[in-house]
Amino acid sequence: MTNDAYPGLCKIGKAVNPSDRINQVNGAGTVSEWTLRYALPVTNDYKVENLVHRHLASVRRDSDQGHGREFFEVEYEAAVRILEYLGKDFIDGDPIVY
Repeated sequence: MTNDAYPGLCKIGKAVNPSDRINQVNGAGTVSEWTLRYALPVTNDYKVENLVHRHLASVRRDSDQGHGREFFEVEYEAAVRILEYLGKDFIDGDPIVY
């Protein structure tokens, strides 16, 4: 997910249903809405999320709510490349670009 109010920041995490997840995020009193941009179907979402989050640990950022679990200072295109590279052994379908 990206948000025009936070250039260079991506929210990266697993979701069983990305459309439902974006509605949850935007329904939580956000000032500016997040946009669902990309999803990669994988066989082990916990593993892929962990690999990506560990890889990006040095650019993890806090959110306005005070925690930075899934917020990373990385350009969207770079985030997609990292996800595809680290998730390559777990891909289970075509990427979805929103």
